Amino acid sequence: MELVKIYNGTRNEKVRNGKSVTIFLISFIYPANTGYLKRAALLLFWANQFFEKINIIIPVTDFNIAAEILEPHLQICDQLSLIISRPVKSRLDSAFNFARRLLTGRFVAFYSGLFLDRLVIKSFKKAIKQNEATYFLNTRHNYAGLVKYIPDSMIPVIDTQDIYTDIFRKYSVTATNPLLKKILTGYREKGDFIQSEIEILKTYKKIIAISEIDYRKYKSIPGLTSQLYKIESADIVSPPQASALSNTHNFDLLMVGSNFSGTQKGFEWLVKEVAPHLQNKLSLAVAGSLGQYIQKQNLASPQLAITVLGVVESVDVFYAQSRVVIIPIPEGTGTSIKGLEAMCQGAAIVSTTAGVRFESGHTGTIFLKTDDPVVFARYIQELLADNKKRETLGKNAYQFAAVNFSRAAAVKQLNRVFAEDDTAAPDTETN
Repeated sequence: MELVKIYNGTRNEKVRNGKSVTIFLISFIYPANTGYLKRAALLLFWANQFFEKINIIIPVTDFNIAAEILEPHLQICDQLSLIISRPVKSRLDSAFNFARRLLTGRFVAFYSGLFLDRLVIKSFKKAIKQNEATYFLNTRHNYAGLVKYIPDSMIPVIDTQDIYTDIFRKYSVTATNPLLKKILTGYREKGDFIQSEIEILKTYKKIIAISEIDYRKYKSIPGLTSQLYKIESADIVSPPQASALSNTHNFDLLMVGSNFSGTQKGFEWLVKEVAPHLQNKLSLAVAGSLGQYIQKQNLASPQLAITVLGVVESVDVFYAQSRVVIIPIPEGTGTSIKGLEAMCQGAAIVSTTAGVRFESGHTGTIFLKTDDPVVFARYIQELLADNKKRETLGKNAYQFAAVNFSRAAAVKQLNRVFAEDDTAAPDTETN
């Protein structure tokens, strides 16, 4: 069985510093508008300016990738390696995955390396021999265990993206079953993290946290501080559609979300807990795959006229057509891409604490935040009734995003992480 397929890249940049990087991506699985790919695009843009040679490794279930999908990747690297991973098809695979979720919470066991797809490991080990470089940059936290299989000569760096433990461990049997929790304590559990996750992260020389919340959580773990850096920039700032300023609105509210457990629970909370406190019926547009869940569960409210837009090519036009953007999700990690996108569009935002996670100090000036359903409803009504407040909030949000989440800011921070002596000073408590 062929495990690795290698393509020569067509990158034109000429950086003469003798440094090289092998970047692990999962690029063909997700839609191009996801937060992960936005972050990956930023890292690749920066790498193109910083490294003399760039290798990319991407896991796929087969090598039948269309040329139009391959080509953009070839243009940003010197070498692209596709490695084979195992698709979940058999009943045995399904049973195994169910058991893993039951005992540890979804995806959590990936950190230990014990439950990484053995085919992924085999193909990765073969590919890394042909992709040896100065650095190994892993962009997927749930594949952190791959660090065990890189050469000792490579400097391992991880861009953590999301802390899956925080999201999924609460759905695990170990979180509610005292007997299992007691048995697994010390190996699986340690505060907000599982022990296997911590041990894997300790093997990386540099750890990049992508939000203040994630950074603080990692900072609390002994043994991680010396290699910890924070880079919140997401590189999605673009000219705003001025959604808060528009005079032609088709919707009162807009919610953007994928069909993910946290977003599902957030929408249920909106319908069941928030909507009953709205003073009058409002129109709500929902963009993204979350619409599948709404339709399947037949979620509705007398106070909301819901329009399911589904997955759209660009959500920008709907920001412009909506008065207020709502982000009612109960949990999340990493930089809130949904929040950033809304800010970059000049939107007036009402969010839960988990919805806009990157800047709590500006609550009330660039967005409104609350976890109280009654207050959430009141904030919505206030913004809909006060055009000036809505416009001011939208303008402030855009200005904040333009300063703090620009490509230039991200490149500057990344250059510091990958300093010339490979020992850049990590962030301090005041950073």
